Amino acid sequence: MSRDLLSLQYRGEERTTEIPLTPDMMRQLTIEAWLRDMKMGLVVSEVIIGVIKGNLFHSVLDRTKS
Repeated sequence: MSRDLLSLQYRGEERTTEIPLTPDMMRQLTIEAWLRDMKMGLVVSEVIIGVIKGNLFHSVLDRTKS
């Protein structure tokens, strides 16, 4: 599992958080970015927004533990 960093800036403050991604997750994100002709960072941000809006934190975190 790779450990990628997510860096957010809000109101002059910056926070960095590790996000655990398996090789399969990275591959899927890469394919999504390529198919949508988007940068990887934009695809990842859309996924994170979807998790937040759908209140899917527990589902995502449980999946990364296995």
